[in-house]
Amino acid sequence: MLVFTNTNALQHSTPLTGLQDARTYTYYVKCKDTSNNTNTNDYVISFSIASTPLIDIKLSNSQAPEKNIINKPSWFYAYLSNIGTANATNINITIYADNVRVAYTLLDLNAGASKEVNLTWTPTKLGNIELKAIATGSGDVNLSNNEQ
Repeated sequence: MLVFTNTNALQHSTPLTGLQDARTYTYYVKCKDTSNNTNTNDYVISFSIASTPLIDIKLSNSQAPEKNIINKPSWFYAYLSNIGTANATNINITIYADNVRVAYTLLDLNAGASKEVNLTWTPTKLGNIELKAIATGSGDVNLSNNEQ
Protein backbone atom coordinates (compact mmCIF):
# COMPACT_ATOMS: atom_id res chain seq x y z
CA MET A 1 0.00 0.00 0.00
CA LEU A 2 1.27 3.46 -0.90
CA VAL A 3 0.58 6.11 1.76
CA PHE A 4 0.83 9.85 1.20
CA THR A 5 2.11 11.95 4.05
CA ASN A 6 -0.15 14.62 5.50
CA THR A 7 0.25 17.69 3.35
CA ASN A 8 -2.65 19.76 4.75
CA ALA A 9 -3.38 20.62 1.13
CA LEU A 10 -5.88 19.85 -1.60
CA GLN A 11 -3.26 18.41 -3.99
CA HIS A 12 -0.91 15.52 -3.33
CA SER A 13 1.74 13.69 -5.34
CA THR A 14 4.17 10.85 -4.86
CA PRO A 15 6.75 9.29 -7.18
CA LEU A 16 6.00 5.85 -8.64
CA THR A 17 8.89 3.52 -9.44
CA GLY A 18 9.20 0.21 -11.26
CA LEU A 19 6.69 1.05 -13.99
CA GLN A 20 7.13 -0.90 -17.23
CA ASP A 21 6.36 -0.20 -20.89
CA ALA A 22 3.15 -1.58 -22.38
CA ARG A 23 1.39 -1.99 -19.02
CA THR A 24 -1.71 -0.47 -17.48
CA TYR A 25 -1.75 0.50 -13.82
CA THR A 26 -4.71 1.17 -11.54
CA TYR A 27 -4.48 2.81 -8.14
CA TYR A 28 -7.30 3.26 -5.63
CA VAL A 29 -7.17 6.35 -3.43
CA LYS A 30 -8.97 7.11 -0.19
CA CYS A 31 -8.58 10.45 1.48
CA LYS A 32 -8.56 11.29 5.16
CA ASP A 33 -9.21 14.78 6.47
CA THR A 34 -7.49 16.45 9.42
CA SER A 35 -10.23 15.11 11.74
CA ASN A 36 -9.29 11.56 10.64
CA ASN A 37 -12.51 11.05 8.60
CA THR A 38 -11.94 8.75 5.59
CA ASN A 39 -14.04 9.00 2.44
CA THR A 40 -16.20 5.91 1.90
CA ASN A 41 -15.55 5.42 -1.83
CA ASP A 42 -12.24 4.77 -3.55
CA TYR A 43 -11.09 7.28 -6.12
CA VAL A 44 -9.72 5.31 -9.09
CA ILE A 45 -6.61 6.51 -10.93
CA SER A 46 -5.79 4.44 -14.00
CA PHE A 47 -3.10 5.05 -16.62
CA SER A 48 -0.99 3.20 -19.18
CA ILE A 49 2.66 3.36 -20.12
CA ALA A 50 3.12 3.24 -23.89
CA SER A 51 5.40 0.65 -25.39
CA THR A 52 8.67 1.85 -26.87
CA PRO A 53 8.59 1.44 -30.66
CA LEU A 54 11.22 -1.07 -31.78
CA ILE A 55 12.84 -1.93 -35.11
CA ASP A 56 13.44 -5.62 -35.86
CA ILE A 57 14.71 -6.31 -39.36
CA LYS A 58 14.47 -9.92 -40.54
CA LEU A 59 16.04 -11.38 -43.67
CA SER A 60 14.65 -14.71 -44.91
CA ASN A 61 14.01 -17.00 -47.89
CA SER A 62 17.14 -16.07 -49.81
CA GLN A 63 17.64 -17.66 -53.22
CA ALA A 64 20.37 -17.66 -55.84
CA PRO A 65 21.00 -19.77 -58.93
CA GLU A 66 22.86 -23.03 -58.34
CA LYS A 67 25.25 -22.30 -61.19
CA ASN A 68 26.70 -18.97 -62.17
CA ILE A 69 28.58 -18.04 -65.31
CA ILE A 70 31.82 -16.12 -64.90
CA ASN A 71 31.56 -12.41 -65.84
CA LYS A 72 27.79 -12.70 -66.50
CA PRO A 73 25.37 -10.88 -64.16
CA SER A 74 23.57 -13.18 -61.76
CA TRP A 75 20.70 -12.61 -59.33
CA PHE A 76 20.09 -12.94 -55.61
CA TYR A 77 16.65 -12.73 -53.97
CA ALA A 78 15.81 -12.34 -50.30
CA TYR A 79 12.71 -11.47 -48.33
CA LEU A 80 13.08 -8.52 -45.95
CA SER A 81 10.63 -7.87 -43.10
CA ASN A 82 10.38 -5.29 -40.34
CA ILE A 83 8.71 -7.32 -37.60
CA GLY A 84 9.13 -4.45 -35.15
CA THR A 85 6.74 -1.67 -34.19
CA ALA A 86 8.73 1.30 -35.57
CA ASN A 87 9.52 2.29 -39.15
CA ALA A 88 13.06 1.53 -40.34
CA THR A 89 14.98 3.83 -42.68
CA ASN A 90 18.19 3.31 -44.62
CA ILE A 91 18.31 -0.45 -44.22
CA ASN A 92 21.47 -1.69 -45.93
CA ILE A 93 21.19 -5.08 -47.62
CA THR A 94 24.60 -6.32 -48.69
CA ILE A 95 25.50 -9.44 -50.67
CA TYR A 96 28.89 -11.05 -50.08
CA ALA A 97 30.54 -13.61 -52.37
CA ASP A 98 33.31 -15.44 -50.51
CA ASN A 99 33.26 -12.61 -47.91
CA VAL A 100 33.74 -9.87 -50.52
CA ARG A 101 30.96 -7.30 -50.93
CA VAL A 102 29.54 -7.62 -54.44
CA ALA A 103 26.19 -5.80 -54.24
CA TYR A 104 24.14 -3.67 -51.89
CA THR A 105 21.05 -1.51 -51.73
CA LEU A 106 19.45 0.89 -49.25
CA LEU A 107 15.73 0.97 -48.56
CA ASP A 108 13.10 1.96 -46.00
CA LEU A 109 10.55 -0.40 -44.50
CA ASN A 110 7.52 0.49 -42.39
CA ALA A 111 6.70 -1.38 -39.20
CA GLY A 112 5.03 -4.69 -40.02
CA ALA A 113 5.88 -4.45 -43.73
CA SER A 114 7.81 -6.87 -45.93
CA LYS A 115 9.29 -6.76 -49.41
CA GLU A 116 11.32 -8.89 -51.77
CA VAL A 117 14.82 -7.59 -52.42
CA ASN A 118 16.40 -8.38 -55.80
CA LEU A 119 20.10 -7.74 -56.32
CA THR A 120 22.41 -8.56 -59.20
CA TRP A 121 26.10 -9.32 -58.99
CA THR A 122 28.73 -10.63 -61.39
CA PRO A 123 30.75 -13.75 -60.53
CA THR A 124 34.48 -13.37 -61.24
CA LYS A 125 35.62 -16.95 -60.68
CA LEU A 126 34.61 -20.53 -61.40
CA GLY A 127 33.65 -23.11 -58.80
CA ASN A 128 31.74 -22.93 -55.57
CA ILE A 129 31.01 -19.43 -54.31
CA GLU A 130 29.69 -18.84 -50.81
CA LEU A 131 26.95 -16.21 -50.97
CA LYS A 132 25.74 -14.41 -47.88
CA ALA A 133 23.26 -11.56 -47.40
CA ILE A 134 23.28 -9.27 -44.37
CA ALA A 135 20.70 -6.61 -43.52
CA THR A 136 21.70 -3.81 -41.16
CA GLY A 137 19.74 -0.85 -39.92
CA SER A 138 20.01 1.75 -37.23
CA GLY A 139 18.14 0.82 -34.06
CA ASP A 140 17.65 -2.86 -34.93
CA VAL A 141 17.05 -4.68 -31.63
CA ASN A 142 17.59 -8.24 -32.88
CA LEU A 143 20.64 -8.94 -35.01
CA SER A 144 20.23 -12.72 -34.87
CA ASN A 145 17.77 -12.75 -37.81
CA ASN A 146 19.65 -10.42 -40.18
CA GLU A 147 21.79 -12.89 -42.11
CA GLN A 148 21.01 -15.49 -44.80
